[in-house]
Amino acid sequence: MKELITILLLMTMGSLTAKSELRLIVPYTIISDSVSTQVPEGYCKVKGRVVLTDSSVVRKGFVANYDMTRKAKIAEGTFDLIIPTTDSIVFFYSPNYGEIIMSPYDFKSSHEVTVHFYPTDPQIMMEVDKPVIYCYSEQPLTATIDLNFNGDFTFSYPAYNEGWKVAVNESGSLKTDDGNSYPYLFWEGETSSLSFQENKNGAYDGFFVQTDTIISFFEDQLTALSLNRQEQTDFITYWAPRIIENEHVFIQFMVDEAYAENIAEISITPKPDHLRRVYMLFTPISESHNLDLNPQIFKPINRNGFTVIEWGGSEMNINTNQL
Repeated sequence: MKELITILLLMTMGSLTAKSELRLIVPYTIISDSVSTQVPEGYCKVKGRVVLTDSSVVRKGFVANYDMTRKAKIAEGTFDLIIPTTDSIVFFYSPNYGEIIMSPYDFKSSHEVTVHFYPTDPQIMMEVDKPVIYCYSEQPLTATIDLNFNGDFTFSYPAYNEGWKVAVNESGSLKTDDGNSYPYLFWEGETSSLSFQENKNGAYDGFFVQTDTIISFFEDQLTALSLNRQEQTDFITYWAPRIIENEHVFIQFMVDEAYAENIAEISITPKPDHLRRVYMLFTPISESHNLDLNPQIFKPINRNGFTVIEWGGSEMNINTNQL
């Protein structure tokens, strides 16, 4: 609701401070509102286009009423949905362009309202928090590790320097050429292309979690993901204090291929016998929010030979109506 609150605040400021010549640019236009015999009584048809500043159209996203009981996907820049007249708010959302929420509007019975939305690329940078990489090998070896991150690095330890080169042993202690040892490789960054992933049925794979159960939840899921006790402890002590600030959260894990596709590809020489990469997305959510969820089920991996484990995560500060 940030956009709506901002619009209403600016409108109020404009009425009180005319001398400041405050100009409000609303990123949508109501093109027309007229009676339609094709729309049943008690409902209103809302249609229109989603257009970028270069006149191209948005092809991914949707338009919906605020409680998401009515939703229309964008098709070649256009949308068309029927909403009950009890609704007063319609919004546009795209994972690439964020959301635009209309101010409350009187949607009249048997009317057709045409609305054009004009999104801009917000380039909101999301924090990619504490990905850490553990390496173990039953036979001592030297490994080089390179990342192709879909964003910008902000910190690494030891210094990344276009890759890491480390001596790996069975205990998991990693030694660099300067003789220093590390329990894991650490990196962080920022990206503008991060969102929860829908499955092929248009629903979400993930978990609705009451946070007073977050410890047991993590222990169960991380065990299923084949993280050992030390890796679980590192994960839980970093994330649990942040998550319990909320009563309920939605959690989705990106594992292995999904991690590579959405966060960062990884190249390791020699090739590990076993690789497990776990990235968690979470967002605060209302208990009453009715998500169409499919709980995720994970396949364990073996951990013999040369094994590499990586985990990281992000808090998604979003309006959960987009889910």
